[in-house]
Amino acid sequence: MSQKKGSGGHYVRAVIACFLALIIVFLGYRLLIFGYLSGGSFVSLFALALVTGFILAQWSRLSELSLLGSSVKLRELTNSAEMAIENAETAIKKLETGRVNIYRTALALAMRHPGGFASEYGDGRTREFVLVADMIKSEGLERELSDDLLKKGAVLLARQYDGLSRFQHPATGLELTGIEPEVMVQKFRLWLKEDGRDYAEDRMVPYITEQIELLSRLIEIKQSAEAARER
Repeated sequence: MSQKKGSGGHYVRAVIACFLALIIVFLGYRLLIFGYLSGGSFVSLFALALVTGFILAQWSRLSELSLLGSSVKLRELTNSAEMAIENAETAIKKLETGRVNIYRTALALAMRHPGGFASEYGDGRTREFVLVADMIKSEGLERELSDDLLKKGAVLLARQYDGLSRFQHPATGLELTGIEPEVMVQKFRLWLKEDGRDYAEDRMVPYITEQIELLSRLIEIKQSAEAARER
């Protein structure tokens, strides 16, 4: 298997080397015709093209190259370069894994200790979860952490929705019970522009507005994570 792969790579390299040598010779011939090169210069360029093509074609088989008395261990140089590339790729993969683990831990931390005033009409963990989710998306790790985002986001979305479902505004008759989360967001925003406009500065309305927007963000995160998981 490895011999076939090696012979295939040698064949491709030989074709490329011949192609490059022909290009150099062709360009040299054109320069010779138009008087930009002398006959001696063209011969030198032709020889250089042949030598370059040979070296490229036989690179994998050459073990040593001597230039002006200096010896270069080509195979050792190639092996060292390949090893350096492999080490770099391994290091990059480890860094990528480390980044994923850091944000997975951040999501877990965002799910701790709910409570406080925010728990009455929402969940006190939602704001921090949204911030972490935004960082995950900006770092391009949404696909890797899509399951975590969906699982933890579903818990917060349900609690946020249940809390906001209990909100009522008796003065205008606004109720948010018995409707889907998306409809709840749309209904409250419309109410805020119309019947609730005169109550926008009331003690509870700004707070409920914030919780509604957090609910909207949870819906967006859910949709985005589902799309990322399918990619």
